[in-house]
Amino acid sequence: MAVLPTTTLLIEACNFKQYDGLDILATYQDFIAAVICDEPTPQCYLDGCCPNCPGTDALELLLNGALHDNFVETVTYNQWTSTDRCSLETMIKGADEFVELFISQLKKLLPHNFLAKEQSRYFKKAKDELKPGEVLVVSDFAENYSCIIQDSAQSYYWSGEQVTIHPFVAYFKENGKTVSACFAVISDHMKHHVSTVYAFQKELVKFLKNRVPGFSKVIYFSDGAAQQYKNKKNVINLNYHERDFGVKGEWHYFATSHGKGPCDGVAGTLKRQAYLASIRRILIRNAREFYDWAAREMTGITVCFVTSSEVTEAKEWLKPRFAAALSIPKMRSQHAVLSFSIGEVLIKVFSESSEGAFAPVELLRKVPKIEDILPEQFVAVQHTKTTWVLGQVLLTDPETNTVLLNCFHKVARKLAWTTDIQFEERSFDDTDLLALVRPRLQDGIYELDKDDMNRSLWQLKSKKGLLTIE
Repeated sequence: MAVLPTTTLLIEACNFKQYDGLDILATYQDFIAAVICDEPTPQCYLDGCCPNCPGTDALELLLNGALHDNFVETVTYNQWTSTDRCSLETMIKGADEFVELFISQLKKLLPHNFLAKEQSRYFKKAKDELKPGEVLVVSDFAENYSCIIQDSAQSYYWSGEQVTIHPFVAYFKENGKTVSACFAVISDHMKHHVSTVYAFQKELVKFLKNRVPGFSKVIYFSDGAAQQYKNKKNVINLNYHERDFGVKGEWHYFATSHGKGPCDGVAGTLKRQAYLASIRRILIRNAREFYDWAAREMTGITVCFVTSSEVTEAKEWLKPRFAAALSIPKMRSQHAVLSFSIGEVLIKVFSESSEGAFAPVELLRKVPKIEDILPEQFVAVQHTKTTWVLGQVLLTDPETNTVLLNCFHKVARKLAWTTDIQFEERSFDDTDLLALVRPRLQDGIYELDKDDMNRSLWQLKSKKGLLTIE
């Protein structure tokens, strides 16, 4: 159920501003402002109000009081509902129940409103601050075009072919100014999956390499469609972007239902002109003929044709990669993915967040090199077949590829090791080393942060065992 339309319908139904003392609450922005700080931070929106925010409790009391004082017992309102299909239904609730529903929708609206504005703001900033060789690309699948034939047989309506259209709008610097280029992939492949996106990306990168001097990086923006863009398969493809295409890549997502974008304009132009051509008896019966017509007639939009067999080939080639892909924690709530290193990405709730989390995209064994390890550094090391420990380096021996460690004992806390118990000196092979880590020492306890902890666990899992911490 769409959060903003639903909240707006509730406000319209009750018209709170008609009551004494509530005249300043006319729009959803007014209600948001009433429950957050005067100078809000991201925490005010994303964490359901910060400790200093007025919060929703006072607002709920105010709204309940206004309805009761004006003898409002029930409220009739419209609400979007969704099961197998979406519909607008008329509902009736008691005043208290209605206010409770309204407050719950307002809480959902807080993060959505912030993310929608924040991602749009970052998009504009990223476009304005592009460096030479960088390209910002907006991508989105259009609704398939259904081919028509003027004066066709009646039964053709049920057998007419469709055309997949995937527009890309690229922004880059040219002579110091930001310019755009429209590129659209036409295909007879009807399944809009990650492998389809990958096959289309290959053609996009070829186009950009010919169009943009010194092309070195792509900054993708798209919606959060789970089948196409926002999933573990697309994230692992992004991690391979530089290895596959020779240029760096990062991916940012607009908030859900962010509205129309430049890709909608490109797709709308292509489909409208194809329709007009068809009713003038120009034959456009399938995807190939759509491409031939567009390449011949359309100016300002570069088109490319990708066959279904090319997408199928890409899908088969990507199968081993996708089989190794790992799920990304809380992927639906993330709006930025940056490739950090081979096998690892940095994910963020919003693009310009100062906080992020590292996540593995596949299990890759990365053995720290003995020559890179120095005395007094800390490492996570496999202790037995099923456990691992935290150790501090005493000596390293590059000739035998071994390292001598002081091993610490685990305490009850999940990410902590104690210095109070006698150290255990042990020698380990380099193949037992998992990761260099940076623990914090406080009151005789070494604590690992979540990133170091996760890296250690990922390396353990990459050794094909489900291991636990000792």
